[in-house]
Amino acid sequence: MIAASLVVLLAAALALSGCQSGSLEAAAGPNNTVPAEQATSPAPPTDTPEPSATPTDPPTPTPTVEVEPTAEPTVTPFDPLSLATPVPTRAVSLNPGSYPAPSGESSMEIPPPAQPIVSPPGVTNILLLGNDQRPDDRGMLTDTIIIASINVQEGTVNLLSLPRDLFVYVPGWKMSKINTVWAHGESTGYPGGGFGLMQETLLYNLGIYVGHYAMVNLSGFQDIVNILGTIEVPVDCAMQGYVLREPRKRVEDFATYAEWEAYTAPDSGNWELYTLPVGVHELDGYMTLWYARWRSGLDDFDRSYRQHQILRAIVRKAKEDGLLNLTRIPELWRQYNDLVQTSMGLGDMLQLAPIAADMEDIQITSYVVTRNYLISYDDPATPQHDFHQLPNPETLPQFLTWALNPPAKNYVISNSATVVVRNGTSVDRLDEVAAERLLYLGYNATAAGPAEDGLHDETVIIDHTGREKTSQLTRLASEMRVMNARIIDDPDPNREYDYEVILGNNYTSCTRRPEQAPQPTLAPPATPTPAAEADTEG
Repeated sequence: MIAASLVVLLAAALALSGCQSGSLEAAAGPNNTVPAEQATSPAPPTDTPEPSATPTDPPTPTPTVEVEPTAEPTVTPFDPLSLATPVPTRAVSLNPGSYPAPSGESSMEIPPPAQPIVSPPGVTNILLLGNDQRPDDRGMLTDTIIIASINVQEGTVNLLSLPRDLFVYVPGWKMSKINTVWAHGESTGYPGGGFGLMQETLLYNLGIYVGHYAMVNLSGFQDIVNILGTIEVPVDCAMQGYVLREPRKRVEDFATYAEWEAYTAPDSGNWELYTLPVGVHELDGYMTLWYARWRSGLDDFDRSYRQHQILRAIVRKAKEDGLLNLTRIPELWRQYNDLVQTSMGLGDMLQLAPIAADMEDIQITSYVVTRNYLISYDDPATPQHDFHQLPNPETLPQFLTWALNPPAKNYVISNSATVVVRNGTSVDRLDEVAAERLLYLGYNATAAGPAEDGLHDETVIIDHTGREKTSQLTRLASEMRVMNARIIDDPDPNREYDYEVILGNNYTSCTRRPEQAPQPTLAPPATPTPAAEADTEG
């Protein structure tokens, strides 16, 4: 499932989840030492002088002075950043000669190592994973794989989802699906375990370096959302499927896993057909997990889009509830330190939290590796001739360069078209649904509520720029399914927004085509330099 929340995402979910076992005191230990100049110790004993045989004058009386009462002692407020010692990243480097030879047979030739993807200074890549591990199963698949590329200097984040079926060379093993890598690294004792093998695999096949990871399982993900209460998710495509009847029990409510299996069996009578219509919905942990994982009639690329939606929603909720406040994170860390497995520590959370707290939606950009960047491979070694997805060396490297180079904040703001969306339909909060989709496509979109002049039969776009028809407008019209005749020119040099969209009853919110990944609207930074340094099947 979803590799719970980064701070865009890391602070939002990891601030909530605490993540790493170990006490706050242990994490803060190195910062609790007293500077040498402030250290106090008993003065060394001095020799007692021998009494003098020569009489001395009596001491002069010391006048008595009235002493003013001392003021209350000044209490220095606790500074959480005093604990912010980040955990060093686990370093790996691309050295083709150092990769171990395959130990298993592969049905195809092993490809050569990819060229490293370069990123500007200040960019940190964190691997977000969701696994499907169950209490009765020692194995697992990491079916959600998201790389959060964080520009820590500029406060922007790119999210890159990799397909779980991506067919890659696993160093020291064979060609295999990428969602099997972690478990193989753990079971074989690979240096660095599952994370170490994932690092090597990503670097070898895609040229991507990740320095940290965070991983959550299905139960932990539900807990994260339930801690928040509910999250609001703009649903643009209606979904229908079976859900457990309320009150919904969880696996930990049963004494044995066999009882849980009986409770969730298809013929148990505990299921009901449920429809989630278009609109903005408050989802608890169970329903958020259902929304993120549901696949009937859809594909993994669509699930990646929904997972990015959920990450955004978790961040919004955490910000609204003040959970990204630096003074709260140490306590949250202690309370919820068992929900997420991560290589990061409290110091990393404290340093990332201000980025998440100040971040606007437009500063989070989503990328999904879709069929445009893959090559289908019919594997003759499998009985069903399974189709695998191989990296396309012609199209994928440039896409990854875009995705792993989050731009500067001022660049995002100045180069993103601003759009206000008004709801001229009878569907409640449909403007929020449309604005969310436009954010995903790279527009700086804002939902503004109902249209002032009531309902509209058709969607219209009002162009306030006064410019010739731009590619941004062409793309906006295509996404909104608006014909040229419904684009109104209304130049305004003092405009607050570049474009105004008024939704009509003919608007169809379910317009995304998962197989067509949105092309980046922003160019990658010029002259990048080498950097020093997440869908789940149930």
